[in-house]
Amino acid sequence: MKIIKVDATPSTNSFLKELLRKQNIIKPTCVWTKAQTNGRGQRGSKWQSESGKNLTFSVFFVTNEAIKATPFVLNMLTTLSIKKVLNRYNLPQLKIKWPNDILSANKKIGGILIENSYQNGVLSETVIGVGININQEDFTGLPKASSVKNLIGISLSLEGILDEILNSLETFFKNYQEEDFEKVKRDFEAVLFRNKKPSTFEVSGNQFVGIIQGVSNGGLLKVLQQDNCLNYYDVKEIALKY
Repeated sequence: MKIIKVDATPSTNSFLKELLRKQNIIKPTCVWTKAQTNGRGQRGSKWQSESGKNLTFSVFFVTNEAIKATPFVLNMLTTLSIKKVLNRYNLPQLKIKWPNDILSANKKIGGILIENSYQNGVLSETVIGVGININQEDFTGLPKASSVKNLIGISLSLEGILDEILNSLETFFKNYQEEDFEKVKRDFEAVLFRNKKPSTFEVSGNQFVGIIQGVSNGGLLKVLQQDNCLNYYDVKEIALKY
């Protein structure tokens, strides 16, 4: 995979998308910076990262026919491939918080922002932005955040972990076939944070207790509520309180 290193940029996703507008890129490409000044997350949130301490990068892929058939598989393959790498470092209670946050010991250590492009209504290519807290130690004002170093007590090589993740992503995407969907979905749900456990949610300012029952094929969160009804929610519609 081609890796483009930049000293600093507001957003690696925006940098890579601008590059795609100017150049005809067809091979997997990564933009990596050690200083991202205006990183973006889900729901329009900001991704805060201390310069030189964490991984902040974006990857471009042209999607194959199997992925085009079920676009949410991008979320599942991405989170599972990153989790597979982090598993090697003995992080405690490593989980995926729907749709694509990485948690360890109930602390957020990673976030992913996937921005897809479509042609004639069909998924054609994707830009995957990844932020992982590696060596940062101070998370003042962010009680739900932590880092690999804080959790296992040692500093790690940013470039080494980046190479591992890029290799993992390429392998997951290259090997994926349509018949693998149900297995990937089962693997994703098996490590889904708070799956099958009573949890507090918020919808339109109102809180309620429900139980996550996995995800739909399209990526909606399935929640069993107190009236014994199974409801489906998009990421912008519901928040898990923890």
